[in-house]
Amino acid sequence: NANAAIGGLTTLSVTGTSSLNADVTSSSTQVYTGNVTIDNDITLSTTNSQITFTGTVNSEATEGNDLTISVGTSEVEFDSAVGGATNGSLGAISITGDLDLDADITSATSLSVSADTNLAANVTTSGTQTYTGAVTTDGSRTLQGSTVQFVNTVTGTTAATDDLTITGILNLDGAITDI
Repeated sequence: NANAAIGGLTTLSVTGTSSLNADVTSSSTQVYTGNVTIDNDITLSTTNSQITFTGTVNSEATEGNDLTISVGTSEVEFDSAVGGATNGSLGAISITGDLDLDADITSATSLSVSADTNLAANVTTSGTQTYTGAVTTDGSRTLQGSTVQFVNTVTGTTAATDDLTITGILNLDGAITDI
């Protein structure tokens, strides 16, 4: 249970559940293997190192807290549902770095990713989704939001079986291929 900002760490590895009330900064990796509850608007940051969530990530109660993550040239990896708990919808999710999405984002206000994205799961937001870097879809994917913007290219991994469904307004600045 982190109630005060944590900084000056090299790495952070949490093997149980986490209740985050404050920012966490490390110079290397952060790994959260249990379920994570975001209790306030928080920022997680590393110096060009990966942040991995193997458990669920949800906001506390009905708060809709924002999650800002900065990994520089590395990636954020979600392996379990994000915003999926009853009344656990997250606010804005803002990622500086790459995103490797292996489980659905089921409920968030918005999502923005500054670098490349691997979509191996679906994304549902009540507001916008902005993918600034190249996007790769792994399998058939559904993106639901008020506006889904692709600033760069979108490529499927298997053209014969990949489908991309956009529910909302599409703002396409790059080419879509192999879908």
